[in-house]
Amino acid sequence: MAVEPIEFYADPETDEAERLRVSAEWQKVMALHEGRRVLGYILRDLGLFSTVGGERSAGKHEAAIALVDQMRAANNGLFLAIITELLSDENPSQD
Repeated sequence: MAVEPIEFYADPETDEAERLRVSAEWQKVMALHEGRRVLGYILRDLGLFSTVGGERSAGKHEAAIALVDQMRAANNGLFLAIITELLSDENPSQD
């Protein structure tokens, strides 16, 4: 199921300026090791890598996909680094 983008801004100039600002903020968070770990844990907690088994897990999975889309749009390279770190973290519960 595809997630439809939500239009938040009415003025095209304001819209573009706000998107650039938000993208810059995403990149700041994703550039930090701690930010990448937090985003990775959020993706795991939302069930990005889990089997969808009901309405609640489907909703959480959709939220994870929306987060992935936002991260990839901000900086695909940093997104891939986050996924790589997440997948290589063998025992995340013992930090």
